[in-house]
Amino acid sequence: MINRIVTGTILFLIVITCLIYLPLNFIALIVTAVFIYAFYEWLSITEAKNLTKITSILTLVSIMYITHQFPEIFYLPLLLLGIALWSVVGFLIVFSPKKIFQLIKILPNILGMFILFISWYSIIFIGNRYSSLFLNDELTSLFTHNNTQVIGYIVFVIALVSLSDISGYVIGKAYGVIKLCPNISPNKTIEGFIGSIVLPCLLFFLYLIVYREYSLILLDFIFLVICCIACTLGDLTVSCLKRCFDKKDSGSLLPGHGGILDRLDSYLPSIIIFQYWMFA
Repeated sequence: MINRIVTGTILFLIVITCLIYLPLNFIALIVTAVFIYAFYEWLSITEAKNLTKITSILTLVSIMYITHQFPEIFYLPLLLLGIALWSVVGFLIVFSPKKIFQLIKILPNILGMFILFISWYSIIFIGNRYSSLFLNDELTSLFTHNNTQVIGYIVFVIALVSLSDISGYVIGKAYGVIKLCPNISPNKTIEGFIGSIVLPCLLFFLYLIVYREYSLILLDFIFLVICCIACTLGDLTVSCLKRCFDKKDSGSLLPGHGGILDRLDSYLPSIIIFQYWMFA
């Protein structure tokens, strides 16, 4: 637990420092490297051979490059594809867990590639439909070239996912009795799942009261709930992958957390929902 807290604190400080002091295009490079490494971990979980790892990563990078060049063509279709993909995954996890295991065993690397790619695409174009973080080459930080709105979006997503994870974990540990998906993640409970939704929503209502943004309440509340549900869905999907291949963690890079993929799992579907919510 201590290792987990220390590692989480260090990661938080690194992220905040990068957002404050680094230019957008450099942040985009870091994000891209993180997602490529997460895909490498996914391939390692599936015990892919070295040649398969190389060709799969090169394919992912090629897809990233091509689609990044033509956002007016790919932006909305990819967001909709991501939502459709996660909807199918969520449906299978809830109603037919055996089939999600079968899907992962049949197409593990292709599924992983598309899951990580579409989430990466959503982050790279956060705050704007057709202008990615790569296109900003000013050697200044987010704060100094009036991109505080972009940093606000990024911080909001990080805060939302972190709050959902933490509240779900704490409430699940304290009050959890009924298992949510025992075949996929035995430690997750329905009480923890409800907690992961309720606390972020309560803080959202507090924001509405403080800033009197009552016009946002209905539609934004619906998307907020969906984002919180998506956090758990991402966690369960990666848990399902690890269970399929009898792995405990995706790696050992982050003490107390496992690998990069273990930290990204909750963000994978939620960032797509957020991007569609704000900018579709």
